[in-house]
Amino acid sequence: MKRFLFLLLVGAGWTLLPGRAAEISGRIFRDANGNGRFDRGERVLRDVGVTDGDTIVWSDRSGRYRLSAEPGRVLFPILPDGYAAAAGGLQNRGGYFVGEDASTVDFGLCPVKASSDFRMAVLGDIQVDTPEQLELARQTVISEVAVRDDLAEVIHMGDLVNDDPSLLEAAAGALGLLPQPVWTVIGNHDLDVKVKPRTGTEFRKRIGCDVTAFFRGNCCFVLLNNVEAVSDGVPEAQLRFLRQLVGKVPKKTLFVLCQHVPMARMKNREAVFSLLSEYRVLILSAHAHTVFRQEWSDRISEVSVGACCGSWWTGECDPWGIPVALQQCGTPRGYFLFDFRNGEYVFRFKGVGLDAGLQADLWVAGVDSTDRKIDPLNEEPTGRLLLNVYGGGEATSVEYSTDRVQWQAMERAERVAPTVLRVIYMNYNGGYPTGFSRRTPLRRRAASPHLWEAQLPDSLLSGDRWLYFRVSDTRGLEPFEFRRAVGSCPGWRKDADR
Repeated sequence: MKRFLFLLLVGAGWTLLPGRAAEISGRIFRDANGNGRFDRGERVLRDVGVTDGDTIVWSDRSGRYRLSAEPGRVLFPILPDGYAAAAGGLQNRGGYFVGEDASTVDFGLCPVKASSDFRMAVLGDIQVDTPEQLELARQTVISEVAVRDDLAEVIHMGDLVNDDPSLLEAAAGALGLLPQPVWTVIGNHDLDVKVKPRTGTEFRKRIGCDVTAFFRGNCCFVLLNNVEAVSDGVPEAQLRFLRQLVGKVPKKTLFVLCQHVPMARMKNREAVFSLLSEYRVLILSAHAHTVFRQEWSDRISEVSVGACCGSWWTGECDPWGIPVALQQCGTPRGYFLFDFRNGEYVFRFKGVGLDAGLQADLWVAGVDSTDRKIDPLNEEPTGRLLLNVYGGGEATSVEYSTDRVQWQAMERAERVAPTVLRVIYMNYNGGYPTGFSRRTPLRRRAASPHLWEAQLPDSLLSGDRWLYFRVSDTRGLEPFEFRRAVGSCPGWRKDADR
């Protein structure tokens, strides 16, 4: 039997008290009618994992399992391909919160369509601070995703709430409205701020599982908790969990690690990479309220998907009261769509409430006279192009053309996005925020990681024409092309002082 030490706060210090693991046993079965009970005619499932986020045990020929688990953790089945914890809604709630006593817990798995080709929506921080912000989430991203009929699964990458555990159940209920199977990772702002050190106990009580895995197609999705009691990175218990899981997964499988905090902040990330050294790995993260990518090796890529709340539901509001909440990288509030095909993947950005084709925005120096008041923009020569590719990264190539025959390469630029500079200027020099809006907390020196630049030759600075752009990528971003109309407006600076 496992034994654990628990911490009890006494006065100003910590006291160690012995604790005892609870013995949990039960069976895993195919819940054909979805009623949560093992009925006559339903079959048991063998070799299905059950985990508390540390240990994994596998069901025997009779579908039986037995596990000693620490109180305060959540037991959850490792879902095989073709099964879900529920046919739709929040999957995290399909687990069992462990108390101090021995229990019998059966897990009925609902059959769902299995396919090696499927689409998944990956949502960054919804992070609601008030019931009003939760209503904004319902009106926008949740309503938009709910009507999509092309999604097999949805994953939210953590921070459902903003340091208010009392909102967790309501936020989880809103997320659970989605008809697709939906998961949420635990985020640092989902922890209980009233307890020191901050814990995820309220998340596990109100929402459910924080560490588990599930299989879809040729992919193994792993939900990690890298925000609770973390000093060096991924906790040792979860490294043990990964080590046991790897032993059951074929080498051709794509591992998809779903964690709130990006891997760059995990000091022990090499331990994770070592465990998965024989696999291709996609890391999904959020937390930073900016979109970026990191290529860790030729087999390990990370996509940090930004935030559905943008910059914390701030900024100027449209006529329906929805704040723009532009992200620091210049990306609108949005999420990403991933298409998985036989263990390979492509992805693209989707702005909330925006046209699906909007994957980038173009700034041309000399068009908007407001830019004359913003030093970094005013210093650019007339006809300077800056293209913000929302899902771009170091594996991205961008070209432009005037005739779609001769193409010119654009260079990657590390600088603040022009749209962000405009908002910052209005924040500090009058205009923003207007009444009933909140100032967007954008930083003057935080560069966007996905800008490309080029200079139009003088011969193209007069007359009306189309500019064509094409974007390609070697590590998953779906290629796209688009065009923008430009005219003789870029001559305003030459005539400004006449």
